[in-house]
Amino acid sequence: MNLSTKQEMCFFYHPSSGKDLFINMGHTRLYGKSLNIEASSQFGTMKVVLAGHLGTSTIEKMDEFLLKYKSHFKNCKDISIDISKLDFINQFGVAALVDLVCLLKHEGLEVSIRRSENKADQVLRKAGFYEWLQEN
Repeated sequence: MNLSTKQEMCFFYHPSSGKDLFINMGHTRLYGKSLNIEASSQFGTMKVVLAGHLGTSTIEKMDEFLLKYKSHFKNCKDISIDISKLDFINQFGVAALVDLVCLLKHEGLEVSIRRSENKADQVLRKAGFYEWLQEN
C-alpha cells in the first residue's frame, strides 16, 4: 500500500506477504540496526548508556531493560541516561524515552540526561524533550 510519494508506508507485518504493514509516519524501520543498553550501578546512582538506533524496531529493548533492572531501581536514587552514543532516534524513540523517564520518576528516581551534539540530541531538542524534562 503506497500512501506516500516518498516511501512505502503500511500497517501490520503479515508473514504470508513478507511485508511490514506498519504505519510509521514517514520513518522506515531499521531492522538491520539495533539498540544497545548498558547499565551499571554504583553508590546509589545508575548509569545507563543508550547506543545505536532508537526507533520503531528497537523500542522493545527499553521494555526488556526495565524488566531486567526493575529490582535495581529500588536501590538507586539517581539515574543518568547517556544518549551521546545514540546514532538515530525518531518520534517513536522520543515517545519511548519519555515513557522511560516518566516510569523512572514514578519510581522516585531523579533522572538526568547526558547530552552531546549528535543527531539524536537535535531531534530531542526540536521535539521539546529537554524543556519537558526540566518542567517535570
